[in-house]
Amino acid sequence: MALEASKQIADESREIRGFHLRDVAFKTAIHIPDTVDGIEYILSMSEETETNRDRSPVWREFRVSTCDADGRSWTEHCTGLIMIEYGSDTGEVDEGREASAESQRNSDILANAEAICKGRLGTNFSYEAWKDIGMEFGPTFRNVTDIQVGDGRGIALCTVTIPEVAKVMPKNFLHPHTIQPATLDSIVQTFMMAIADMKKINRLRKPELPTFIKKVWISSSIPNTPGQDFKCFSEAEQISATQYLTSTTAWDATTRKLGLKLSGIETKTLETDVTRSPNTTEDTCYFVEWQPVVNLLSNMATVFQNMLPSSSLDLPAHRAHVKRCQILSIRYIEETMRAIKDIDSTKLSTHHQKYLDWLKRQAAKISTPGSFLLEDAAALDRARQSPFEIVDQPSAQEELLHKLGPKIKPILCGEADALELMFNDGDLMDRFYSGISAQGNITLLFKSFLNALSHNSPGLNIIEIGAGTGSTTATILEVLSPNPAASLLDGNIFSTSRIANYIYTDVSAGFFKRGKQRFADWAGLMEFKTLDIESNPADQGFEVGKYDLVVASNVNFPDTSCWYSTDWPAFQGASRDVLSSGYTDKCSVAFEEVGDFSNHVILFMRD
Repeated sequence: MALEASKQIADESREIRGFHLRDVAFKTAIHIPDTVDGIEYILSMSEETETNRDRSPVWREFRVSTCDADGRSWTEHCTGLIMIEYGSDTGEVDEGREASAESQRNSDILANAEAICKGRLGTNFSYEAWKDIGMEFGPTFRNVTDIQVGDGRGIALCTVTIPEVAKVMPKNFLHPHTIQPATLDSIVQTFMMAIADMKKINRLRKPELPTFIKKVWISSSIPNTPGQDFKCFSEAEQISATQYLTSTTAWDATTRKLGLKLSGIETKTLETDVTRSPNTTEDTCYFVEWQPVVNLLSNMATVFQNMLPSSSLDLPAHRAHVKRCQILSIRYIEETMRAIKDIDSTKLSTHHQKYLDWLKRQAAKISTPGSFLLEDAAALDRARQSPFEIVDQPSAQEELLHKLGPKIKPILCGEADALELMFNDGDLMDRFYSGISAQGNITLLFKSFLNALSHNSPGLNIIEIGAGTGSTTATILEVLSPNPAASLLDGNIFSTSRIANYIYTDVSAGFFKRGKQRFADWAGLMEFKTLDIESNPADQGFEVGKYDLVVASNVNFPDTSCWYSTDWPAFQGASRDVLSSGYTDKCSVAFEEVGDFSNHVILFMRD
């Protein structure tokens, strides 16, 4: 009704491209008596009030109400907002590229849906079976066929055929319309197939009815000829024991053009006399998950140890890999020390002086028993004298050592740029950081910690210091905000994200272009900002005390090259400039106690 009313008040001089509806609430069902008098109803439309003074120039509020049989009272059944979308000239700059890209995205969604919906609901899922739960559809509303589902992923791809409504109308007459109610109802029905797939059942045991729709878009050229088919894709997620959040999209099955999209459909499970049984009981919670309250833990290391899942790490192979890397490091350090023995360190830049001091400390430690995985001094001598071990598939760490090892002296003398050497070879650094993240049990511990923290604190504000190529970022997003691209409906992330805001920082903006490409699916959650942790973060535009979690992984902190050095307090102080008071790093201490090997993740959280 609202759609056809909007067409009557539309600007006749402009082409209508489609209709947008939002915040559509279904409050009470309309009971239409099977009598000559029928029922009296009214549709009212008015400009949406945006402020006390202003009204929206494009959105109109609509209300549908009916009058009772004695004409004394009115009942409001449905409310919402509607806007007409007019066509516009694409202009010389755009030349229709944006519309073409949008059309391609919608086609890709349908193709993806067809690729993953391969399962079939059993023969019990039919309109006749729905009678058993009190949902009876007449002949003109039985238009869903060819139901394909996603094997428990809460998705369904169905065919909806436009019914011949005119045949059941008086004198076979039907007014012109954009979309007939029986067709729209059939498209909406497909969300129930997605719910059945999510629950891995062949038939619903209780009626599911829509109570609210967040957004609707309907094309003005949506097919309306009887016999034409739509391909409809629906998704469903359970948000409480009796509520689901669903979305449905419909394409012309022949042209594959988008015809209709409904996002944020909230449904309600009904209990009826047909479904109610005195001999059965149901859990009021649809799942129960127990997690520790991280902020209250007194012995976090012990809890993390118990939370640690089994690791698939091949420990002997990993130790062999570490041993190869250490031998490479030893030989390159010693070669460098011989090559620069006459160098004047006072002429080096400040950070190169610090690196040279670090090299000297490592050279002194090489012969110290227990510093490396080499068994004894004899093994060290054999390693020095043996040729470099070449493996068939060297790791990214080994590739990087071979690449930078011979260039240490040129780097110190300013004849070569370390960053250029590191990042001029495609994805080497991405593989390097990903390889580090996969070592030992730190990543498993980190994931367990994130699950526990977000279980009690959804909507986290997170800042990552020194995000670099984003290997740790990927782990955090994997746990706390499942990939939006996995949800085939554009922008339909449902309620699964436990991140309110993610600040991706580094001392240089050089990493941001690749980071934005890598995490494009999370663009709505993420901000990219430069941060020099050696300077006051507040002076760089960061809001003090805003963040629930501060993360720093595999980064060099102020005046040091390893996080456990004597300069660790300097990093603590700089980070707390971001956090303000009331934060703790006890989770990092627990990681140090439980974690193995040299990979590290530093965390601050609200105490």
